Amino acid sequence: MPIDPGEFRRALGAFPTGVTVVTTLDKNGKLQGFTANAFTSVSLDPPLVLVCVGYKSRSYPSLIAAGCFAVHILSQDQEDMARDFAIPGGVRDRSVRWSLS
Repeated sequence: MPIDPGEFRRALGAFPTGVTVVTTLDKNGKLQGFTANAFTSVSLDPPLVLVCVGYKSRSYPSLIAAGCFAVHILSQDQEDMARDFAIPGGVRDRSVRWSLS
C-alpha cells in the first residue's frame, strides 16, 4: 500500500532533530546559505561533518566555488533565522549580524 505523503511528512516532522544554517559567500562577497537539518558529525579526528545539499539549491554553486562554509547550530530562540534561511531567494542577512573572521 502506498504511503500517504502528508502522513509521511507529519511522521518525520515529529522526529526530533537539530536545525542548522549553513553559510558561505558568493563571488561578490554576499552572504549565501540555507537551513538544514540533514547534518551530522562524521569524525572527531580529523574533524569532519556531513551536510546534505541539493545540487539544484541556489546556494550550491556558491558553496562549490567558495570551497569553505560555516555551520551554525541554532537554539530554539533562533527560529526566525532558520525561517529566513529556509525561504528560497529570501534575504539572508536580515536576522543575523555577521563578519568575516
